[in-house]
Amino acid sequence: MLNKPPERGDVLDDRIDRFAESIRGYYDLSELGDPSASTVDDITVVGRIIHDDDVAEESAKLADNAISLECSRALGNGARVPLRFDWDLNIHRGAQGNGSVAFFPGALVALRGRNGGGGYFQVSEVLMPPVLPPAPSGTSEANGAFAMFIASGPYTPDTDLGFRPWRSMITKIQETKPAVVLLLGPFIDALHPQIKSGEVDSPPLNLFRTRIIDPLRAYLDLVPGSIAILVPNVRDLVSDHAVFPQCELPADVAREDPRIRLTPNPARFSLNGTIFGATSADVLFHIPKSAFVKRGEEIDPTPPLSPENTGSDPLANVCRHLLQPFSLPLELAAEVVLDVSHTDGLRLGGEDEEGTPESAPDVLIVQTVYTTTALNPSFVSKAAYVVSDVARPVKSATVGEA
Repeated sequence: MLNKPPERGDVLDDRIDRFAESIRGYYDLSELGDPSASTVDDITVVGRIIHDDDVAEESAKLADNAISLECSRALGNGARVPLRFDWDLNIHRGAQGNGSVAFFPGALVALRGRNGGGGYFQVSEVLMPPVLPPAPSGTSEANGAFAMFIASGPYTPDTDLGFRPWRSMITKIQETKPAVVLLLGPFIDALHPQIKSGEVDSPPLNLFRTRIIDPLRAYLDLVPGSIAILVPNVRDLVSDHAVFPQCELPADVAREDPRIRLTPNPARFSLNGTIFGATSADVLFHIPKSAFVKRGEEIDPTPPLSPENTGSDPLANVCRHLLQPFSLPLELAAEVVLDVSHTDGLRLGGEDEEGTPESAPDVLIVQTVYTTTALNPSFVSKAAYVVSDVARPVKSATVGEA
């Protein structure tokens, strides 16, 4: 909310322009066109998907007659052009077996077609972006495998602040003795009914330390060499950063215990050579909620890496959006306040500041997608969590109940 409109525009333009360069190289294109200019021949255009109705809510669902493309100032003077699609749409280099493409507000796309002067751009082809390369294989070692426990908040039901599901989960952790405990917020949820109404007699920091940190430290004492990783949520009362992307929790809230690693949200980190990506934002909910799907003919599709890794799984297709260059969608305003000045922190891959390609994570905490295993641990308050045996490649993951 502190971003000035010109600053926000510069950041969005930069994202579009960098995406355009990746498309230009991937498809060996000499130039990109302006969708607002009338042309006789087909051209390739790049931009950001927006809702055609300026007064529509950001979460409004796109439709055939309510979808537009916004260009950068360099590619099309920032023009917003309505889109229409051919009935025999072609989709280039998509996931084999998918046979469709999903558009959602904030998605960066490359399209081919023409503006015949009717006030809209007629799309005949969709050019899918390049797939991130897999993470480089680490050194194969006998002690490289490890057990990992993954859980996501809220950690107590809306009816009370007793944290009974979390206490049950700690018991499970003590039984399984994983080397890594990965916890995603919210830990002390600002939207909990009793906290909102003031029916609590302990400050949020005390609740967090006594309910979450102290039992976690007791486990780390029980299993020497184990670590815990905490990913915050924008609803966390113990965080002093309420926008997304979000910085890590202050070190003192976790009693400055070196065994408890604090990461940003989203986070990207490596454990024994396996690269993880994690976020506590519910992107798997918001993308399909506003997505608009168009069927089309597959042209030169990306083949699956294994028989079960097909393009027909809707949830896996949502996860694929997170692995495309420039990663997480910007249109999450229904859940989080977006800080566009730090959108580089949204990337789970893509390119670094020098333009060097990065790799996709081996495990995405949010189904194998391309070379990435995606896990959705659900909520501890619903007695759900994930226990994963991690090696290269990831061996197995099981969903349990507290």
